[in-house]
This record gives sequence, C-alpha cells and structure tokens, in this order.
Amino acid sequence: MLEVVLTKRGRARWEWRVCDSSGKTIMGASENSRPEAKYQGERALFLLLMTTARKLDPAQLPNRPDSGTRRPTRPKQDRDLGDTESRPSGI
Repeated sequence: MLEVVLTKRGRARWEWRVCDSSGKTIMGASENSRPEAKYQGERALFLLLMTTARKLDPAQLPNRPDSGTRRPTRPKQDRDLGDTESRPSGI
C-alpha cells in the first residue's frame, strides 16, 4: 500500500513523500505551497502506480479477460452516425 505524506518545513516550505506500507520513502521533494506539494505528491503516486501496472503480467491481474478473446462488434447500422439520404451524394 502506498500513501502520500505532507509535512510543513519552515514558514514557506512543504515536503511531500510517497511511502510504502512500512513507512519507507520511495519518492519525495518539497514545494512552496501546500496545494502544490499535495498535487506533486499525488502525481508521483499516480505515476508509480502506472509504471507498476505496466510491469505486471496480464495473467496476474484479477478479473481480466483472456488476451485471446475479443469484444463482439456491433452491427454496421448501429455504428452509422447519420442517415445517408440527408448527405450530399459526393461525400
């Protein structure tokens, strides 16, 4: 489990850290405002989650369809966005 920790450092500095469940810091930095520190910390957490998800084997992910199966396609008339009678013949 990962979490973002914000800590005030001095009058105008905020530190953000992304920590694992044992409290070990994975990433961290400081910013001039609390909203900026919160944003950067959550952004780092998101990027960590994205890179971890890409490295996982798809067979290990829960509730994922088999990579060999395909979603059924809709009939052509359902995909057509408009009727052809209202369009000019050249288009």
